Amino acid sequence: MATMAASESSFSSETEGSSSKDASGKSQVSEKVRKCIRALEAAETDTEKFASLFLVPKLVKGTECNKDARLSLMKGIGYSFLARMLRSKDSPDGCPRLMFQSVALSVLSCFAQDEEIMTHPSVLFNLPMILDIITNSEDEQYEQNLLIIRDAYQCLGAVVSVGADKGRAAFINNRGIHSLCEVISKQIFQYEDATDLMLSLLSVRGHLCWSYHSAFDDFNSLMGKLCTDFANSQDETKFELCDTIRTVLRSYPKSNFDGDDIVWMPMLQQGLHDILFSRLGKNQRDPAMMLVASVIEVSDFQWCLNNYEPSDDEESDEGRFFFVILNMACIEVIMHLEEQNLDCHGQFRTFGGLLFHCGKRRVLPLQS
Repeated sequence: MATMAASESSFSSETEGSSSKDASGKSQVSEKVRKCIRALEAAETDTEKFASLFLVPKLVKGTECNKDARLSLMKGIGYSFLARMLRSKDSPDGCPRLMFQSVALSVLSCFAQDEEIMTHPSVLFNLPMILDIITNSEDEQYEQNLLIIRDAYQCLGAVVSVGADKGRAAFINNRGIHSLCEVISKQIFQYEDATDLMLSLLSVRGHLCWSYHSAFDDFNSLMGKLCTDFANSQDETKFELCDTIRTVLRSYPKSNFDGDDIVWMPMLQQGLHDILFSRLGKNQRDPAMMLVASVIEVSDFQWCLNNYEPSDDEESDEGRFFFVILNMACIEVIMHLEEQNLDCHGQFRTFGGLLFHCGKRRVLPLQS
């Protein structure tokens, strides 16, 4: 701690020059940043370097720290040193548990905007360690240090977004989707962040996200949780879940979709039934219709003819859900054609495709 105080004193002292050319000669690096880099490089022990790390977040968030300065700072820290800290569950004497790991994630999260850093092999190699933190975030060891969970999500989000294809591929290959499914299905601490991360990845990588061995089990578990919440929800969450479920459904490979093992389909239909059989506006109804189209896209049409909850008069109620969908699809297509409003081309195509499937389903049996 004395070393840390000395570093802070040195960092705060007056400097002669305000800036200097960096090694590449391409940009200016402030004197404050250069002093921190010198302190990191001059450290003879891990303890001395660890003390200097406390200066990094303040520097990176400052206006004087541009991209070249951030890369120079990370070089001074050392990727191997940061990787050792990420894997460490020890702490200095008198410090809270997981201190090294917490500081490492806090420092790494400061560089979340830099692709070169977030896709460095040393960072990607430690993805399993970061994923382990979010899947075990309700463990008692994290109770006194919840910031480590926040920083873990920030680092994972950076790998997926800033890291582009390289980062996303590494995340998937390290069973990141499996971890997110577990967090969401069990509603582990900060599962909302896991949901946002999952949707952002599925929207970009699609079918590639489900290429691992236990993908179908994870997909079923995730859909089971989402559809149960969808059926039970009676507030605005119900309409938000339409888009969430639709994104997950559309990402899953159609060739791997086995309708015989789908236990969550009745819950999905119940949630759709609640929306489509209610007096709701177009903005609330459209997400449900888009979800119906997505289900038909990956599954067969039989589920539209089944009743999620058989009534006393099953014969009179048979196909009622189907006819409501058919009627609404017809209305939407007619409205688009009459208004000649084809600006919403995707929506028009969705309802048109839905109408085609409905018609094909009813006409073909008559012809046979």
